[in-house]
Amino acid sequence: MSDLERSLEWLNKRNEENWLDYAEQDLEGNALLGKKFFSYKAHINGLKEVCAKFFGDTMQAIVAGLPSVQE
Repeated sequence: MSDLERSLEWLNKRNEENWLDYAEQDLEGNALLGKKFFSYKAHINGLKEVCAKFFGDTMQAIVAGLPSVQE
C-alpha cells in the first residue's frame, strides 16, 4: 500500500509542474519538445502505470470477493 501512496504523491507532484519548464528552445526562442521533456513524460507515464495496475488488481480482488481478506 505504501508503494501506491508514494506513487500517487509523486504523480500528483509531477502533474502539478508546468510542463513548459521541460521544453527546450530552438535558436529563435520557440519551445520544442526534446530529451528533457520526454524524460519528464516517461516518468509521469511510469507513475501512472503503477497506479493503474494497483487499481486494476484491487478491482479484481473486490470482484473475486476479497479472498486475501478471508484467509
